Amino acid sequence: MPALNDDVIDGIHRRLWAEASERFGSKFKVPDDVVWSISEYVRGLSVLQTFRRNGGVGSVVSFLRSYGISDGCVESLVRDGYVKGEVKQDGPVGSRKARLRAFEDWAVKHRGEQFSTDQLIEVSGFSRASLLDYLRISRLFVKVKRGVFEVANR
Repeated sequence: MPALNDDVIDGIHRRLWAEASERFGSKFKVPDDVVWSISEYVRGLSVLQTFRRNGGVGSVVSFLRSYGISDGCVESLVRDGYVKGEVKQDGPVGSRKARLRAFEDWAVKHRGEQFSTDQLIEVSGFSRASLLDYLRISRLFVKVKRGVFEVANR
């Protein structure tokens, strides 16, 4: 993956604007949707820089989406080699009952392992509040310490 710093991102921003200005004859004639896509791409690079600076823990796609970066922009970042892998739909799929069943099936396959709350949120697809409520009443998970849960060996 190419290195990202402020100078690299600024250079990409200048290059994209130069290409758009040349294509449309003037920077004042660039259509709004092209202006938006340039801004979104540069913002995506900045968010990606923040992700890497903070250690790059977790799903990069989820991190980009948490900042409101569109799927199209994420796909562009993957295509250009800034993000490894492919864009998957992280959002909830199916009913709450189906997602809960899938989460419990996943947990059964990981008996005895410990996970942080953030890891469980990513796997389950539930909000923090919903997941914590579920963990409080679930017999499948045992609280080890604050923010760490173990899948019970029952």
